[in-house]
Amino acid sequence: MAAGSPGFFGWLRSNSEHYLLVAAHRKLAARNGWPAPRPPKGLKELFWLRVFAPVYALLPWSLRSRIMRAMPGSHRKSWAPPPRGLGPAAFPQIDRAGEVAIRYGTPPEEQGEKHDG
Repeated sequence: MAAGSPGFFGWLRSNSEHYLLVAAHRKLAARNGWPAPRPPKGLKELFWLRVFAPVYALLPWSLRSRIMRAMPGSHRKSWAPPPRGLGPAAFPQIDRAGEVAIRYGTPPEEQGEKHDG
């Protein structure tokens, strides 16, 4: 494989995702009377759509999950926790004249600023 290519497991994941998606489209089209994707052409497409996708659908989720975790790739990356919320992007403040002003960003009390109530 060329330098920088995803390797075998990247190829496997890419093909799996693509053909499982095509199989799902075909199933939805048949169920709802919509136009289906084109029929498979060649041995590669026949294998992925007539062998791989049906067998994969029969596997219990626990087995699928174990297989995916055992393979190297991006599906094994853990996700960082979401960033701490900073509150609303805009919030009203009432100035000394009693007029409402819109301030954008972090509220003053969260910035450590003094705020006249």
